[in-house]
Amino acid sequence: MHRRKMQILVTVVLLFFSILILNRSTLFPVSHHLLLKSGESELSKLSKRDRMDLAMAQEFEMTKDPALDRVPRERFYQAYQYAQQKRQSLSLRKTSTAISNVNWTERGPINFGGRTRAIMIDPTDATHKAVFAAGVSGGLWYTSDITASSPTWTAVDDFFENLAITTLAY
Repeated sequence: MHRRKMQILVTVVLLFFSILILNRSTLFPVSHHLLLKSGESELSKLSKRDRMDLAMAQEFEMTKDPALDRVPRERFYQAYQYAQQKRQSLSLRKTSTAISNVNWTERGPINFGGRTRAIMIDPTDATHKAVFAAGVSGGLWYTSDITASSPTWTAVDDFFENLAITTLAY
């Protein structure tokens, strides 16, 4: 059921973009109106960021088949099927770890969701076991012994729970 919905969604999106590329003159009449009214000089006054006609022309040139000088809409589904086959073959080849012969051991914190962005060993700790960990979605955490089989992590301050932390420095 989910796969069929995804196929329909991709087909609709591809169809939309092909119609958009092929019928850009009727979908974006402002730039063509300016061309007809006052020529290229009015369009040249617009910044390139506002020139949708240039973006559409570039997209058309990158998408078209040079031999046909058009976008081959009949090949969209074939391209979709090819991409699906590639995704499936990649998922079958995945190993249990991203890097072969590397075994990861989780050290926490496990009582808070999100990605760890920064890790810093406490430079004032002579044993080098105290560690700070900072999360992208917020939170600054501390453990006094990272080498423990199940380290205990505590939030440093409630204020940091709302801030995305990307780097740590002493």
